[in-house]
Amino acid sequence: MSGKVIGLLAFAVLAGALSKSEAANADAIQIFSTGVDANGNVLPAGSVDSHWTVQTEPYDQNDHSITATGPQTFLTDYNGATYVGSSAYRPNPAAGGLAYTGIDTAHAGTIAWSANNNSGYAAYTYRTTFNLNGLNPTTANISLTFFADDDAELALNGVLIPSTYDFRNGEMTVDLSSGFISGLNTLDLVTYNEGGAGGGFVQINSATATPEPAPLWIMGFGVAALGLARRRRRAV
Repeated sequence: MSGKVIGLLAFAVLAGALSKSEAANADAIQIFSTGVDANGNVLPAGSVDSHWTVQTEPYDQNDHSITATGPQTFLTDYNGATYVGSSAYRPNPAAGGLAYTGIDTAHAGTIAWSANNNSGYAAYTYRTTFNLNGLNPTTANISLTFFADDDAELALNGVLIPSTYDFRNGEMTVDLSSGFISGLNTLDLVTYNEGGAGGGFVQINSATATPEPAPLWIMGFGVAALGLARRRRRAV
């Protein structure tokens, strides 16, 4: 068998072994639930959430509705590319605010546009970012549970994800398995508050992706090493 054929076979075997190894070893994506610190502990009331920001949207207060069969109509105004966020807060239960202690868990807390989140009709988009550098975006998967008062929809990288969310039914759990991109990604919770206190809640249940395939030069280096070893054996 020629050295060239052996080299090609070795390349194929090495490539297959690397591919199987990467698929079997998914890495965690660093993305934070709402209302937690860097260690995943729920923040106290009145704290700033350093992982999520919020933007007040200029949506028409008459252009919305709660539905159980499709996206809320106010979402026709959503444009993730124009997002400019400011600090999101864990709301206080006093001074007209609402802490949603019935929604908070040991792993995530409700956030709002201010510490005292009592307001009228207004739209708010909450955003977090996460990085997939070194990870294959086509293998990414994020399972999460979300809630908002009153209307809401998720958006990944500026693209809305249709759902049948209705806050009257409580939290909704979804799996995101497409729409990811290499590098920096954005996750938005697009909400509409229909008077009084409001806020948003996102709990990340799991988030993984496999490493990017090994660069071809690494596999090529292995093939070259095999060829060099063969030539040395012939020379002996």
